[in-house]
Amino acid sequence: MASQMGILSKGSMALLALKLLFPTVLLSVAKHLGLRVRLERLLALGLFITMGSQVAHNSTLISSDKGAGTASKPDVLGDFQWAAGLPKQCASITTT
Repeated sequence: MASQMGILSKGSMALLALKLLFPTVLLSVAKHLGLRVRLERLLALGLFITMGSQVAHNSTLISSDKGAGTASKPDVLGDFQWAAGLPKQCASITTT
């Protein structure tokens, strides 16, 4: 039981480290690119970091993924767009 608590504690510390790491990486890249960077690149980087953060914090996105097409479902993409503060741009996504 004590070893399980140690694992949970390490897991929560890893999540906290990830929460602190993402904004630092975003600011570091923006500072490195300076004035040459366009707003679209920063927004794309922010969305990428938000998606990575959501996957890292929501284990059901990974554990419930039985097929390759799960990540393209509208509810998953909508969650990413909501977390990034973006309006939902696609009402439905079809896969072939």
